[in-house]
Amino acid sequence: MGLPPWETSESQTFALITGANSGLGFAIASRLIDEFLTSSDTPPTKHLILILCTRTPLKTRFTISRLRAHLRKLADYSEFATSHRAKAKSQGNVYRWQDTVARVHFLGVEVDLCDLKSVYALTDRLVNGTVGSPDATTMDGLRLPDGSPGTATYSADVKQDRWALSQKEGSEGELRSWGWGLSGIRIPRLDVVVLNAGIGGWSGIDWPKAIWTVITDMTEAVTWPTYKLAEIGVITKPQLSSASSKQAKPSDDEAAQPLLDGESPEEPPLGATFCSNVFGHYVLAHELMPLLSRTASPSATTSGRIIWVSSIEAQAQHFDEDDLQGLESRTPYESSKRLTDVLVLSRKLRAAGQASSSWFDCSDVRVENSKSEEEPAAKLIRPKMYVVQPGIFVSEIMPLNFVLVFIYRLIFYLHQSG
Repeated sequence: MGLPPWETSESQTFALITGANSGLGFAIASRLIDEFLTSSDTPPTKHLILILCTRTPLKTRFTISRLRAHLRKLADYSEFATSHRAKAKSQGNVYRWQDTVARVHFLGVEVDLCDLKSVYALTDRLVNGTVGSPDATTMDGLRLPDGSPGTATYSADVKQDRWALSQKEGSEGELRSWGWGLSGIRIPRLDVVVLNAGIGGWSGIDWPKAIWTVITDMTEAVTWPTYKLAEIGVITKPQLSSASSKQAKPSDDEAAQPLLDGESPEEPPLGATFCSNVFGHYVLAHELMPLLSRTASPSATTSGRIIWVSSIEAQAQHFDEDDLQGLESRTPYESSKRLTDVLVLSRKLRAAGQASSSWFDCSDVRVENSKSEEEPAAKLIRPKMYVVQPGIFVSEIMPLNFVLVFIYRLIFYLHQSG
């Protein structure tokens, strides 16, 4: 296993992004790479570790493949690379893109935010266990032959797939520093968590209304669309133990905890859009407090940052305080984003003080931090929390066929140019 490739560097930034495989999440990951490498404030010895959170291992592998291609382009073919190559030449040195990409690392994890057991399993793995990165794939996300560069079984005798690493043939597999085939990695802390993943809960489009709105008021159509149709009352699958667990005889401890055997009390409904967009992230961030509260150094005065991604559609009229989950709402997505705003912006109010304090409390988490006795107590500082909205952009949150995607993009382009 060995040490992770960033272990000997002076400083690192650990960032976790949910929903990193497409749309805004992928754009955030790409932008973090760009800003990290091109910023004059970034020390040349610093490393960026991106923990990419998707729903399936296949999505994780494909996401890392695309980000590696983006990283290679920035480090070798962009204006950034050209300027650094010229600067190195003027100083009598040679610019190596390999040294640049070796400062960015990708780790992959999976979670289903509508399955709280999955959320708790991920947080336990991040806080107490280890993570890694999958083997490299082809550009289509397919598995490479055993022994290919970018896989844990790499062998110099195996011919490299031309798409394996998005790099020139004949490469000697400078792969591990790129974030392939890593395993057994302990996460010391989290500097940034971007809570971006979510679902829209839409079932279709009111086409007559959509066409009319685009014709009569294009700004309204692309900013606050009122023609999206959502299913009402959609809930997650049961969160309690399955029926099969009832057949096993419970222990005395289990008998005292009815939630473990699934017999009683009756499970209340949990809204799918609410759970994916708000509650799943709420539990995830709370359980990650042991990592978010740690500082980068003993002298540091700040810890991690929690960034909630809201929406421009988080308008007051979509939210009903008597229906927090939006189970009776025709706009459950907009309701969940309004609740996100309320959750973050009200945390410092006196009335919310007790609830907010317990949420930030590391000792109140369900996933207990299994620190060894020899390990010194870490300095803990409450992380900062922010809410952002990305504005208007082309998103993949509503599945559309390629014809509608083209029309969708065309309308955005026409409005931007108008």
